[in-house]
Amino acid sequence: MNSALCATVTGGTLCGNSAIEGGGISNPIAGTLTVTGKSTLSANSARSLGGAIYNDSMATVTNSTLSCTSAGRAGGGIANDMDGTLTVANSTLSDNSAYAWAAASWTKAQRRSAAAP
Repeated sequence: MNSALCATVTGGTLCGNSAIEGGGISNPIAGTLTVTGKSTLSANSARSLGGAIYNDSMATVTNSTLSCTSAGRAGGGIANDMDGTLTVANSTLSDNSAYAWAAASWTKAQRRSAAAP
C-alpha cells in the first residue's frame, strides 16, 4: 500500500507483501498514515528499508502488531526516514529482522552513529 496522501488501516491485516521500501506500507513525503484497531502487519519484506512500514512523513501506529517482517538494510519493522515523524503506542514489534541496522524500528539519523556489519 502506498499512502500518497492519507491512509488509515483499522483492524486490518497486511501479510506476505514485498517492496523495495515499505513491504507492507510505504508512506512517502506529504503522506499521513494511521495504523490502529488491532491491525496486523506480518511476513512482509522490503529489499531496502521498512519491512512492515517505510515512513517519510507522518505515521502513527497504535494498538497494532508488526511481526515477522524483514528489511535488506534497516528497520525490519519500521523505517522512519529523515523527514518522518513516527509515533508508536501500545503496539507490539516482534521477530523482525534487518541486515544492517535496527530490527524493530530505525530512524535515519541513527545511521550517522552506527556502523553497518
